[in-house]
Amino acid sequence: MQWNRAQEEALRNLKALTAQKVEGLQQRIVLRQTSLDVAAQAMREGHVAELSLEVNLEIKAMKATEQNLLKQRRSAAEASSAKVEDLIIVGNLVAALFLCIAGAAVRTEFKRRTALEQVAVKRGQELSASNKELEAFCYSVSHDLRAPLRGIDGFSQALLEDYGAQLDEQGWQYLERVRAGTQRMGALIDDLLNLSRLTRADLQREDVNLSSVATTVARDIGVAQADRKVEVN
Repeated sequence: MQWNRAQEEALRNLKALTAQKVEGLQQRIVLRQTSLDVAAQAMREGHVAELSLEVNLEIKAMKATEQNLLKQRRSAAEASSAKVEDLIIVGNLVAALFLCIAGAAVRTEFKRRTALEQVAVKRGQELSASNKELEAFCYSVSHDLRAPLRGIDGFSQALLEDYGAQLDEQGWQYLERVRAGTQRMGALIDDLLNLSRLTRADLQREDVNLSSVATTVARDIGVAQADRKVEVN
């Protein structure tokens, strides 16, 4: 804004000099009309030449000032452009840094999830192997236990049928407990087999009467330990 005021001041000076030159020319015309000798004397005095010189000097000064202004504005524009370029470079560097950090975070998260998936797969394989081992164990145990249980149950039944008349009431109770125990053991073996097959079948949800289960357990304990007097609530 200061450079513009300077140019305006120079322009006002130029207008004043131009007005003076025009006035001198008018005076020259008037003098020529009145007296050629006076006009020649005025030309010799060099008033008009001085005005022309001043006008030319003022115009040259204005051009020089304008060129300086253009140079300064060009320098300011170049400096601003350089700052913009620097900002663009810095912004690109920051963006590249953020991309690197984000990429590292993504790679770390991917590795972590891959490791977790591998652990899950490994545990799944271990669980599957454990289930197969449990199934094989349950099948083997049930198969190995059924034969002696059938023998115990069969011989106790034969004992009751063949020698029941020779047994007193307590002997009958003992044999009944033996047979009840073998039947209970057979039911447990069946439950083991069913448990081993759970991994190959869908779960079936159903309501369970816990009071009935507790009553059954208490009754079995009472039969096994008849000498104990226990009250169950």
